[in-house]
Amino acid sequence: MLSQIIQLSLVMALLHAAPLVVAHQEVQLPTTLLKTGRAFPMVGLEVDGLNTEEVGERILDAMQNTTQFGLYCTAQRNSNERRVNAGIVNAIKTSDLYSSEVHVVAKVPYTHLGYERTILSVKQSLQELNNRNTHVHIMLEWPRCDNSIQWMNCDRDEMRLPQAIKAAGPPPHHNEFSFVDSWKALEEIYLGEVSLGSNLPTVASIGVANFEIEDLQTLEMHGRIFPHVLQVSKA
Repeated sequence: MLSQIIQLSLVMALLHAAPLVVAHQEVQLPTTLLKTGRAFPMVGLEVDGLNTEEVGERILDAMQNTTQFGLYCTAQRNSNERRVNAGIVNAIKTSDLYSSEVHVVAKVPYTHLGYERTILSVKQSLQELNNRNTHVHIMLEWPRCDNSIQWMNCDRDEMRLPQAIKAAGPPPHHNEFSFVDSWKALEEIYLGEVSLGSNLPTVASIGVANFEIEDLQTLEMHGRIFPHVLQVSKA
């Protein structure tokens, strides 16, 4: 059953930080139809590893050089969602070549797992990516913090969080299944059962990144919606 569901979801291909070099010509990049019924680009530009000053420049370059490069992937933990939004708005204003709709994948960091923390994370992303040209897709970036991954440090990362996040829920690295409550939050947001405030974009789809098969099976067992988008990458 799980394999059948995965075949109906999308595994994204991302170009990590490299500029798109196309000499101002129309390039048709592949799209697919999500289970939501919405068309979704299958190739995107990963910007969460860029320096903040590079984000807008790379987005402008990509949007000016192809009319179909409509997917950008960011991560809240790198604090560049606002710059991604500004880059998209600037590119649309300054480029006569671009007319397609834009898709942005925003990610709930592992420090924000748990129901209430995820609600706050999604609200922040929607506030910072709020423009009429963008479809926002929300993903859980990791199922849990993992100290075996070189750049993760669960206790340190928890300590560095704003007090408002700490107060919203217990440290997620104390419960390896905190992602189940996060997924419940995403489901309720996507289905419109939770209001995050007025004048914010709706969530176009929900998904996960860096999940193992066992984690997907857990979501299948406890969730109402199987992830619309699966992103698989190496740490």
